[in-house]
Amino acid sequence: LQGSNIVQNFALSDDAVGGCEFLYNTLERVCDFGTMKYNASFQVKYGVNAKVDHLHETIAGLPDLLAQLAAREMEQYPMLTNISCVYLPTMGYYVCMHPD
Repeated sequence: LQGSNIVQNFALSDDAVGGCEFLYNTLERVCDFGTMKYNASFQVKYGVNAKVDHLHETIAGLPDLLAQLAAREMEQYPMLTNISCVYLPTMGYYVCMHPD
């Protein structure tokens, strides 16, 4: 069969169309495609799940938390004058020392 014949011979049942519409609507309701495109990672929209919303807020607060951790490390180790803390999701928290 040639390409145009395949399209002409292919017909979806009403059940299949309804299933595709349900899947599409569910994905639209749950997934934040704009953020996913920008971050290149899966993102759930706010308001879909309270636990996921809490995780979003925790991640959004990471920069402030990491700055606080760096300040605390500099207080504990005064010889460290130029440090920062980073978080790598698969590795954990790291203190980075920068040359002056």
